[in-house]
Amino acid sequence: MKGFVGRCPTSSEARLRHRLEGLGFEPAEGVRHVPAIFARHPSAVQGAAFRGRVGQCAIAIRLRKGAELEIHVSFAPRVSYRRASKFLSRLGLRGLEGTWT
Repeated sequence: MKGFVGRCPTSSEARLRHRLEGLGFEPAEGVRHVPAIFARHPSAVQGAAFRGRVGQCAIAIRLRKGAELEIHVSFAPRVSYRRASKFLSRLGLRGLEGTWT
């Protein structure tokens, strides 16, 4: 698996950020608040990015906050489906539906 894209309620953002910090992930630079004029929805869309390592795998996570929290997870190098799903489970995203790439 190269990555995962899914959505969850915005209420789970604080818990997700706390778990990322507990796993040693650090905020990545370059993700900023997007002005409302450029957003697809009338409300402004905010984003955050985190980078970290689990074993030999570098993982990049982007969060995009709108009506729902959109989560983009990238694995480098590619990992097996089992290993990727275990990582998502550690983040508390076990029941999250999304697209595997």
